Amino acid sequence: MFTFSVTGGQKVDSSENCVTVSWSVPPSGVRGPVLAIQVIETVSNPACVGFNFQGFNYRPNLQIPTLVTPNGDGKNDVFEIEDLSFYGSHSLQIFDRWGKKALETSAYKNDWKAEEGIYFYNLVVEGKQFSGWLLVRNSICLY
Repeated sequence: MFTFSVTGGQKVDSSENCVTVSWSVPPSGVRGPVLAIQVIETVSNPACVGFNFQGFNYRPNLQIPTLVTPNGDGKNDVFEIEDLSFYGSHSLQIFDRWGKKALETSAYKNDWKAEEGIYFYNLVVEGKQFSGWLLVRNSICLY
């Protein structure tokens, strides 16, 4: 006989050979979730109980923009690295096109505003490096 319990999600279906569990991604800015599935097997002859625990950490891929338009419309007004809050340690450096440092932080809050121009960033998240460029433009015209 098998029994199942789920932490951080919901048991959808279970059968003798399979367990289906669902869970949702937490809102932006929330670390986690920690998901656990516990399987207990009880056999009456010979009498024994088995236990297995599996934890999961959900970490989405970082979404790093290449365009910031600080025009006050509420869209791309700041350099926002989506899902950075899911990761613990990080450092961010931003340089203008002449190599002058515009920002350096180890606790970025998705709040950097800049003057128009081209910038280059170096982001290190838990030992993994991301480098690229960023265009800051007050307005974008599409023809």
